Amino acid sequence: MNEPWGMLDEAELPARYGTDTVHAMARDPGTLFIYWELTEAGRGDAAARLPAAARALSVPRPGLRLCSTSTPAADAATEHELLLLIDDELGQAYVDWPHPGWARVELGVIAGGVFAAVCAAPPAPVPPAMPAASGAARSTTSPWRRREGQL
Repeated sequence: MNEPWGMLDEAELPARYGTDTVHAMARDPGTLFIYWELTEAGRGDAAARLPAAARALSVPRPGLRLCSTSTPAADAATEHELLLLIDDELGQAYVDWPHPGWARVELGVIAGGVFAAVCAAPPAPVPPAMPAASGAARSTTSPWRRREGQL
């Protein structure tokens, strides 16, 4: 590597990367940590997709849509939904989310109670608050299952 000693160690990370992105992860069984960046272009594209009636009711504002599902499948039925207005196009937040299963988070704009997505985070697993009832086995599939005699 031809890096002068210490040069990259002192460089600051940029505050913005100029891409529409949102990510979510469970901090604990009742809380999601979400961070996002919404560009002006993404905000404008999403606002243009809103119905005219929604845009007539209010100015499109940045927002998040949170949905809970029982599986990470894209076509899984939504069990709970929450729309949140956000103040900044770049930010992070802890959100109360007491819905075990999978959380789907989308970044976009909201106007007149209607949401238009710009991008979506990968589904985030949300653990249950309490252990499963006795006898209620929950099976999971993991690519890192340990086989007998292997690490």
